[in-house]
Amino acid sequence: MGPEYPLVSAIVPNWNGRKHVLALLRALEALEYPKERLEVIIVDNGSTDGSAEAVEESFERMRGMGFGRLLLIRNRDNEGAPAAYNRALAEVSAASKYIWKLDNDIVTPPNTLSELISAIEASRDIAGASGRYLNVSEQREDPVGAVFIRGLRRYTKMLRYLTYPDFKSFGQPLAMLSGGCCLFRRAVFDEVGRFDERFFLYFDDTEFCLRLVKRGYRFVAVPSVWIEHRGSASTTRIPHKRLYFQVRNLLLCGDSYFDGWERLLFHTMQILIFPWKLIRIILGYGLTHIVQSMRLVALGYMDFYRARWRTIDELR
Repeated sequence: MGPEYPLVSAIVPNWNGRKHVLALLRALEALEYPKERLEVIIVDNGSTDGSAEAVEESFERMRGMGFGRLLLIRNRDNEGAPAAYNRALAEVSAASKYIWKLDNDIVTPPNTLSELISAIEASRDIAGASGRYLNVSEQREDPVGAVFIRGLRRYTKMLRYLTYPDFKSFGQPLAMLSGGCCLFRRAVFDEVGRFDERFFLYFDDTEFCLRLVKRGYRFVAVPSVWIEHRGSASTTRIPHKRLYFQVRNLLLCGDSYFDGWERLLFHTMQILIFPWKLIRIILGYGLTHIVQSMRLVALGYMDFYRARWRTIDELR
């Protein structure tokens, strides 16, 4: 990176993640990057745990440290992660060159921003960059992103998620970046649009990356950046509702990406493997909450084909 530091806009959604979002802000304070060249926009999705008030207090401290623009947007209700990101994108400064998409349960090392910018600026066809993820809760490495699966399985699961060592040995380019900590060129949002709010939770980052892949862009993972990930910090209280979004949004993601005969094959395969999905729930959950889990999986299928995009609060 040259002597001039580009303006970067960090966008963060938050829903009842007070402890985690405060840890993220402390990490941003420790970045090896000029503070006045970083603006932070947090969208709080109707939190009830005091998150918004705590963020405001942190912002006061950060203003005294010389940070650029700091903005907290308060939504009355939980509108979902994609809607929160889009709300933040609408407020990004016109001079911003990079959009830094962050989950609220991420802690970044000091070298993150400078390393990711250098990786993107290495080539014009690089749309975004991320680092390696350390799952703090389970003390293991999480995937950096995913590659396309070959053969018929491509039309059942689409993507294979890989840790950095597996990705390097796999020999295929990344089709998407794991969405917890991604730096994107600002210009690509002008080219392909913002996040699809129908997803609400999960696969919104995947679908956005696949739009960029269709335009000929690629992604890079920077091994020198180790990102701490708390892992679904805002969704641990709704484990069975997550099943609904994972099923429904995979269908939506495939429908958005595939065209023509590939789209038809994708939907045919998804319907054929529906009984197997239910069997996997039985094997994975045993008798605990099995009826609720199976109902939500079935509802995910039905809602997709009925084009009904429920929120968390609409699930019972």
